[in-house]
Parts: sequence; C-alpha cells; structure tokens
Amino acid sequence: MSRAAACLLLALAACAHAPPAPEASAARVIEDAALGFRLTLPPSQRWTVDAAGAMASDAGVQARVGLELLGAPGEASACLEAARPALAAKVDVSTGRPHAEVSHRAKSPAGAPLATHWAFWPRGADCLVLEVDGPPDAADAAYDWIAGSFSVQPLAPPAQRRADLEGAVSLLGHGKYSPALDRFELLARETPGAALPEYGALMSGYALGEPAYRRALPHGEAALGIQGDAALTAEQRRRALETVALIELTLGEADKATSPLAELVVREPGYAPGHYNYACALALRGDPDAAFGQLAEALALEPRLAEHARTDGDLKSLVGARLDAMLDEAARRPPPPSSSEDDAGDGAEPD
Repeated sequence: MSRAAACLLLALAACAHAPPAPEASAARVIEDAALGFRLTLPPSQRWTVDAAGAMASDAGVQARVGLELLGAPGEASACLEAARPALAAKVDVSTGRPHAEVSHRAKSPAGAPLATHWAFWPRGADCLVLEVDGPPDAADAAYDWIAGSFSVQPLAPPAQRRADLEGAVSLLGHGKYSPALDRFELLARETPGAALPEYGALMSGYALGEPAYRRALPHGEAALGIQGDAALTAEQRRRALETVALIELTLGEADKATSPLAELVVREPGYAPGHYNYACALALRGDPDAAFGQLAEALALEPRLAEHARTDGDLKSLVGARLDAMLDEAARRPPPPSSSEDDAGDGAEPD
C-alpha cells in the first residue's frame, strides 16, 4: 500500500469516529384546541410558552393569539376593520397574503425600536388574531415564519356553538349591541327552541334603543314561550318579562304589555317598577280602578315614584282628585328603610 493510500485510509477512519456536527433546532409546534389553531415557532429563536398561551423568545419577541368577534361570518378584511379602532395608529397595510395583516413601527417605553404585526383569519363569526412584537429584525423574521405556518382548525360542533354563544355574550357585555344582535339572531336561527339566543337578541335590541324595538320584540316573545330544559332561568325570565313589556308600552301596545307585567308582579311582588309599569299599561288600556291599585302598590314600595307619576303621560287618564290625593300622601311618607338611591335604579326605569 502506498503512503498516500494509507494516509487516505487514516483520514477516512478519523472522519468516521468524529462527533457529528450539531443539528439546527426543530421548529416547535403549538396547537390550541380551545381556540382552534396550529402554528410553528421558528427554530432560529428559543421560545417559552406560558400557561395562558403567550409565547416569548430569547430575542425579545412576544407572540400571542386571541379572538376578534364579528356579528356574522365575514372575510379577513372584516376582521381587520373590526379590530382597527384598538390597533396602534398609523398602521401600514401589507398585501399579498391569504390573510389580512397590518404592521406598525414605534418606540418601546424604554425608547428602543419596536415592530408589531397583526394577522387575521376568519372562522365563522370569530376572527383568530395573531400578534407578534419585539425588536424589528427579530420580530419581522418571527412573524413571517409564524404567520406562514398558521392554520385555523375547525372546532367540534358543540364547542363551536358554545364559542358562538360566548362570543355573542361578550359583545353584549362590551356594549357592542349591533353585532351582538346579529350574532344572537344567527344563533336563534341555528338552534331553534333554545331560549338563551332569543333572550340575548331581545336584550341587545333593547339596548340599541327604540329603532331596534320591533326587531327585538319577537325574540323576547319567543324566549318567554320556550319551556323545559332550554327555558330561561328565573332571573332571565323576570328581566325578559319587564323588557318585553317596556318595549310594548313604547310601541303603543298597552294591551299586550299587561300580560307580561301581570306575571312580573306575581313573580316579584316587592319590585316597585313592575307595579308602576303595570299601572301605566292598565291606565292606557282604560282600566282605572286596576291601575290605581297597582299604582298604590308601587308607591307603598317606593314613595319617590310619586314625583315621576305627576308628569307621566301614561297616567293622564287617572288625573284628578283621587290621583292627587294618592301622590300627596306618598310624598309625605319617608322611603322604606331598605330603600336607597341604588335600589331605585335597579332594573329598568318606569316607563
């Protein structure tokens, strides 16, 4: 064997026993069954994920996924527009991707450059929102990788119905009454015989004000008509009875309003606004004796209602000595010990 060949064999043997070169870190897969998404984190940064699902890298990048709620199914652009009021000012809209996205350059509180990216994917009336921020170079690279790997996962039908209902309740609770009404109405169509979506549509429409009353009223009537396991709770029924009655009184349908108010005062005999509004409905219907009886109940519970009653147009058919005497007597009485300004504001105001 030549010296050159021997050297080559020795070199090959040495290579065979040398330790392998380190491999690049694998991309970390994140799957969230509750929100319904899958993504991967770039291997160029080391990541930690906390119990709430927030992702942070050793390069100072933060990433998180949340929800933006729509009233009805929409495109990615609708998701972006719904979220835009809460986004940082002067966003730059980027195009060329299948999802809607915006980005923003700013300074951190410490004065360091900061890049923030948002991306939106629709799933029914929900929008999954990816937010990535951090030092510009690291945040840009992480965002490109994560957004490119992001996929929306369908929820099981029971989980999707629960998410739809929770979304509608959240919209209502945050004062977004118009999309809440849209979403509750969609749920009512998809789950006939369930009282809660009908109740939510009633309350959303009532919160929108008189222009939405005729739209909301059928939902309230439907909610009150549902019995069994899908019926309203006792408190929900009390509120629905009062809200339906107030809408009917406002729409000039006093005859219809007497029915829910009659049930309300039986259910809540100590609730002064219920008796007061029942008196208004009876007076408008032309039943003065019954109206005086309910007004007396209301004033016994809350004498301060006398001031409101003096100028209430719904009680104009009762105007006369009998009403004056009743109101004067109530005005002289001190409020009951349990009465307070807060109590007087509980529930709906007298119509």
